[in-house]
Amino acid sequence: MIGRLYARWMDRWETELANRDTNRTGRPFEWGLDWLELTSPDGDRGAFEAFAAWSAERIARSEEFFRHVAPEDARLESGGAGAGGTLTFTSTIPSPHPENNVVHAEYFPAERAEGRAVVVIPQWNADFESHLGLCRLLNRFGLSALRLSPAYHHKRMPRELTRADYHVSANLGRTVQATRQSVLDARACLDWLEGAATRGWASWGQAWARASPCSRRPMSRACARRRSIMSR
Repeated sequence: MIGRLYARWMDRWETELANRDTNRTGRPFEWGLDWLELTSPDGDRGAFEAFAAWSAERIARSEEFFRHVAPEDARLESGGAGAGGTLTFTSTIPSPHPENNVVHAEYFPAERAEGRAVVVIPQWNADFESHLGLCRLLNRFGLSALRLSPAYHHKRMPRELTRADYHVSANLGRTVQATRQSVLDARACLDWLEGAATRGWASWGQAWARASPCSRRPMSRACARRRSIMSR
């Protein structure tokens, strides 16, 4: 009973939110095989079969599909919304839109983070101010935060758009590529946070390793690696 009531309330709420915007653009359905480097001369039936086969293969090799490379040109620029500046680097997945190929993330370092940091990813079509307040709140609890702008959002949005329509759209191939791009960008942000923390605490040496929160909490991959480095 409660579940059905909640479902109806959620449906009404989501419908109200969806109808609130007046800048939506209707776009025709497209398979978007060109975004996946696929071709099909057989119309919709052939496109469906090509897309289904491609999807099944990527699901079977999902670890490889979402494998990323740490950014080599990451730099922290002064200014921006974050107290620590704005992190930028080249996205692993290129797109036809130059603006989208440069990743932007607002950095909010906490004074007593002790290795604790999170990547904050706004929901689809969120505006630039979204989740900045959350990052400042996390700082108050001793957590550094890096607010990522997903693909086609904020400064990464092409000029012809007023919404992040290219991230989730009626073009399936483009939607898949944009989603993968955002995942890889988020993983690259985690790499940067790990490196920044290691560089920032290198002078603490053994004292940091003994006082590390890693010794008192379940260790993430990044935290475990940093503890190993500091213990040498």
